[in-house]
Order: sequence, then C-alpha cells, then structure tokens
Amino acid sequence: MVDDDGSSVEFTIAAAPGGFTVAAVDRSDGEVFDIANVTWDGETLRFDVAVLSNGYRTQHAMRVRADGTIDDEYTAHHRDVLMRKKTPSDPVDQG
Repeated sequence: MVDDDGSSVEFTIAAAPGGFTVAAVDRSDGEVFDIANVTWDGETLRFDVAVLSNGYRTQHAMRVRADGTIDDEYTAHHRDVLMRKKTPSDPVDQG
C-alpha cells in the first residue's frame, strides 16, 4: 500500500489468525519500522509505528473506503530540541 503524498513508506497488511499483521518499510533506504499494538474491530485497523533511526512515532487508524482505497488517519509524535535565542536585553551570562 502506497500513499499519494510522495511518502516512501510502504505498508504491507496481511490476514492472520484473529486479525491482521502489519509491516512497514521506508523504500528510500530499506529501514524496517517497528509495528506494535495491532487491533482490528471489524471496521478499523489500528497500530503504532516506531522509526528507530529518528525516534519518530505514529498511531494509525485505517479504514477501507467505498471505492476500495484506504483512509489512513494518523497522529504523529516527534520530539524536537529547541535552542533559546539570546536577545540584547538578556542578562550577561555569569557562569
């Protein structure tokens, strides 16, 4: 399954006893992502994805649409480190 926004991530979903298995790989560099918490409620396939190389995590909820395409609603979790920019009015660093 490939999305239409230019992402290089490919998901593979297969039927398994009691539900489904999910696999994901970045086709640009071959990195395989960790998949966890796969659940199926008869309508929505839910699972979590972790990209070990950068700490990026997503939670997915996939549903089959009437036209046979897949709707993938996801929430992304990513941590950034921000540096405070000093301004002329900042006190002089004494340490």
